[in-house]
Amino acid sequence: MASKDRGKRLLCHCLSVTWEEVETTVREHHCRKVSEVTRICGAGGGCKTCHYEIEQVIREVRREEKRFFEKLFCGLFPSRKEK
Repeated sequence: MASKDRGKRLLCHCLSVTWEEVETTVREHHCRKVSEVTRICGAGGGCKTCHYEIEQVIREVRREEKRFFEKLFCGLFPSRKEK
């Protein structure tokens, strides 16, 4: 499911945390682990069945950030070709 379609839907049903809240937490706090997300917004702190989805959000956000920085720095540091 595309992230724009998930928004207000619950990701963590135990603690009523939405996909959007988890994504915002990951972005704003630069979370790299489920435990960090749980500490900050509570998602994943109940039955733990949403841990896979939280990891998925972390991977998606990290991938987006990587692409952003690759575009940002593209051309600033050209690779040196060997002759």
